Amino acid sequence: MFPPAACALLPARAPRGLAAEILFTGDAIDARRALAAGLVSRVAADGHAADEARALAARIARHSAAALRATKRALALSESGGEMALRAAGALYVDELMATRDAHEGLRAFTEKRRPAWAHE
Repeated sequence: MFPPAACALLPARAPRGLAAEILFTGDAIDARRALAAGLVSRVAADGHAADEARALAARIARHSAAALRATKRALALSESGGEMALRAAGALYVDELMATRDAHEGLRAFTEKRRPAWAHE
């Protein structure tokens, strides 16, 4: 037996040698090694994962939902890489994000040096 999904996805996310080690041995790796390999973006102290997750969610939630949706799409498009990803992200920004109320509110708030009041649309 072998894990088809892990064989297809892990080499794109981890250094090839680490991916091979995990796939061939079936061994788990600890959080610190996963962090060093870029498989996770942060490690919480024992018993504090929920607190860390809530704090991160609160930081994300303070932004416009419209901008977050566009950012999520641009991030997904970045998988193609290079100039094509840059063009796609630019088109998302100009054609979609800048057509939202939140984009205009964000620009006004920035120039007026105040916190934005997001409509999330």
